[in-house]
Parts: sequence; structure tokens; C-alpha cells
Amino acid sequence: MRALLVFAAMLAGLCSGACAKKESSADPAGSKGATPAASRNSDAGAGSGSAETPGAASGSATRSPAPRDELTRSLRALVTVRSFRGRMSSNMLGDAGSTANIEYEAPDRFRLVSDKAEVIWVGGAVYSRQQNGKWETRSSGGPNPIQSILNSDMVDQIGKQGEVTFIGADSVDGAPTLVYEFALANQPGGEGSGKSRVWVGTEDGLPRKVEAESVMQSRQLRSQFVYYDYNADVKIKPPR
Repeated sequence: MRALLVFAAMLAGLCSGACAKKESSADPAGSKGATPAASRNSDAGAGSGSAETPGAASGSATRSPAPRDELTRSLRALVTVRSFRGRMSSNMLGDAGSTANIEYEAPDRFRLVSDKAEVIWVGGAVYSRQQNGKWETRSSGGPNPIQSILNSDMVDQIGKQGEVTFIGADSVDGAPTLVYEFALANQPGGEGSGKSRVWVGTEDGLPRKVEAESVMQSRQLRSQFVYYDYNADVKIKPPR
């Protein structure tokens, strides 16, 4: 279960985690998605047919016969993209929160610019600095946060643990999407529990937004992440 929580937190953000060498999360301040339709189609009832949900984005009824399959297929599709950008923010109860923008260039380049720091992964090298300060370099930083997700088995675990539910139709930055939610069972003390919602584009099947709520270090963490510019001309180079 904790692996799934880490997946949700990393997919949603990575802000605090990348800068502080810890896991993190995110929030798109400029996202346009309205609250999706309240009608739900549980994965448990997928075998006997799903209920229709009014499409908030198109005004037509929408079906999602196998929520778990649709969600995992979308997350695996990230492996096929050449690049993307993201807007994110996160807030842990008691903290002021953080915001950041990211860029990813397959297979091993990643850049994060937050309100506190900037981090660049190029292959196995990691370059970081605090608020326009002096760059520091580590030659064996390991895989960047996106690689850690794409190369892991965390997506497969969604098919084995937790409950996946179809929420309804919505839109993100004007693009039509279907919304899915997966929940993680509570652990002792609440640690490792949480739920996430993923907005999946109906035209390309790729994630468009993720919202996550979880308990980490006995504190409530809320985060959001908006994906955009899939397969754009993103170029990430080491700092000079």
C-alpha cells in the first residue's frame, strides 16, 4: 500500500521531494477542470455493465466499463511520450506549501523549478541550486523522479491493491477527460492511507491532471499536478 501512496505523491508533484531529496507532490494553480459529475461507477461492478454518467465536458452520457484497466493503461502510456511539461503545487498541514514547474525529456532528462530551488537531472548527473544561488553537482544522483515512476512496478500494483472508481466526465484546460479515483486502505496510525483522482484525456488516453490526498509522517498532504505540452520540443541541458 505504501508503494501506491508514494506513486500518487510522486505522480502528483515531486516538488518538496526533489528539492529536499524526499518524496513530494503538486498542484496546478491554473487548471480549469470543474468538479466532475458526482455519479460513480465502481470497478467492482464493471463486469455486469457500467452506469451512464452525464458528461460534464461534452453534455453526452459517458461509459467507462473497466475503471481499473483504463487508469492503468493511461499511466503506462506515459512511457511512450517524448516529453511533457507540468504545473504543480503541494500543501502539508502546518506548512505554507510549495509550487513548481517541471519539464521532462525522455529518456533521462528532467528539470524542476520551484519557488525555493531549481533541480536538473541529465543522465546520472544532478545539478541543484537554491534561489538563483551557486550550482552544486552530484555525479550519481540515480534516476530522476519521472524515471523512478516509469521504471517501477507501482502502476501494476494499482491492479492488485486499492479500489478504482469511475467518477465522470470533466475537462482540463479545455481538453475533454474522464476522471478516475483510487483509494488506499488505512494503515496503523493512518500512515500510508490516501486517495488520488486522475483526469485522463479522451483523445490521447494520457493523464491530464492528478489530485492526491494522503497521510505522510502523520500529517495531511494535499497535492495537484497538471500535465501539458506532451511531445513538445523540450530541451534540457546541464547548467553553464
